[in-house]
Amino acid sequence: MAKISWPFTGRILIVFFIILAVAGCARQMAYRFADTYLAWQARSFVSLDSEQRGALRGNIDTLLQWHAEHEMPRYHALIGELTEDLEKQNLNTERLSYYEQQMADYWLAIRQSALSPAQSLLPRLSDEQADELIVSIAGNIQERADQYKEQTTAERRDESAESIAEQVERWFGEITDEQQQIIKTWTQQMPDMTQLWIEYRVRWAEGLSEALNQRHDSEQLAALLELLFLQPEQLRSEELNELGEQSQALSRQALLELTDKLTTEQREHAIEKLNGWRTDLASMMRSRSVEI
Repeated sequence: MAKISWPFTGRILIVFFIILAVAGCARQMAYRFADTYLAWQARSFVSLDSEQRGALRGNIDTLLQWHAEHEMPRYHALIGELTEDLEKQNLNTERLSYYEQQMADYWLAIRQSALSPAQSLLPRLSDEQADELIVSIAGNIQERADQYKEQTTAERRDESAESIAEQVERWFGEITDEQQQIIKTWTQQMPDMTQLWIEYRVRWAEGLSEALNQRHDSEQLAALLELLFLQPEQLRSEELNELGEQSQALSRQALLELTDKLTTEQREHAIEKLNGWRTDLASMMRSRSVEI
């Protein structure tokens, strides 16, 4: 489970921790077995029979092939742009907003591509399986809620600062005391949205429960899944959406400060990492017969 308590932070962090969305099945070897990984993840929420597992694998393979053909080339190109911006020290508010929007577009495309498999697979579930899925998701939410109750706001902020510092060091190498202070100030200023986010996840789970109840009505199912997959912000409270925007603005400013303080060695380290990702993306595409 992610340590960072403020979900919207991820939209900004992805600018530098680029393509980490792919990291659930990332790097060359792992991507070749991503279908197995994703199927295993699905089965961790609900028990499937052999026919359902076969259908799931088929849908996942189609999704991964689409991803390799249509999305990975876009990632490859965007990393090239980011590398050039780092080399030329050209990262500013406008460029960060551009990368943020690109990643939002990529994430939307993935969610859109998941709609068809969901519409195909959910009607195959029995009543017992539908109940099992809801119980599993509810348990996941409760686990996060319990963790939230066990921590103070200060503890969550410290944990977030530590997690962000680890990610920054992964991409830029050892950070300076000044950069560490930027991260600390950043996380101290961030609004704690954990409770609001948990409440949103509960509403999302309730929406999924309704979709499962309507899974044999194709029109109702399609409408509910479109809301859950493509318009989830409608299920968030106005306060959560407002704090999310505030969080994004703070994150953008902190990243500008961090990149402004990069040493030559850190910049070179990041460029080397990004070039490595481009190489790996090309290899992952070739594993699915896609040439860049």
